[in-house]
Amino acid sequence: ISPAGSVAAAVLIEGSTDGTVRECGITGPFYVGVETLNSNGTRIIDNTLSGCVNRAIYVYGASGTDSHTLVQGNKIFGNSLTDYGINCNGSIAGSITNLRILGNTIQGVIAQGIGLGGSVRDSVISSNSLSALGTIATGILLSFANGNAFLNATVSSNTIFTAGTGIDLISGNAVTLMGNIVDNVVVGLRVRRATSSVC
Repeated sequence: ISPAGSVAAAVLIEGSTDGTVRECGITGPFYVGVETLNSNGTRIIDNTLSGCVNRAIYVYGASGTDSHTLVQGNKIFGNSLTDYGINCNGSIAGSITNLRILGNTIQGVIAQGIGLGGSVRDSVISSNSLSALGTIATGILLSFANGNAFLNATVSSNTIFTAGTGIDLISGNAVTLMGNIVDNVVVGLRVRRATSSVC
């Protein structure tokens, strides 16, 4: 999928159940490559995304709940244009639950490889490969946002090579980090105001 000009999203799944985006090739300058909004059971699998301007993949709980989304096996090439590889946010009035981010490859993004913000509960980030990120970029960021903190996240067996910060936890609860490999970064792991976390 290639745009005639810069447009908001190549694929938008909104208020839907069991939608699947599989084996698509998406080339920017879309603002967002694939977005799921207040949906249930969405599967974003084995896609290749290149040069999206803001977010390659965006999971958003806006005014409701986005639940049981699976983001797996995607290849994201930021080409020094994409701010966020996989970005997942709960808003003041919305949330994300039972999110799985598994086995994705992310290269060349500017700000974050994988980011969770706000009311995101019961998530797993595992076996992802992140490399050639920007010098100010964070490989994996879990943060307080929109007045809410994330809860119950497992971050395991990820590989992060070349970034400003490898893994950054800000004001979250019940986070488990295990088996991650972080190399060629300024800061490997940063934990701020997180509770009941195991590293």
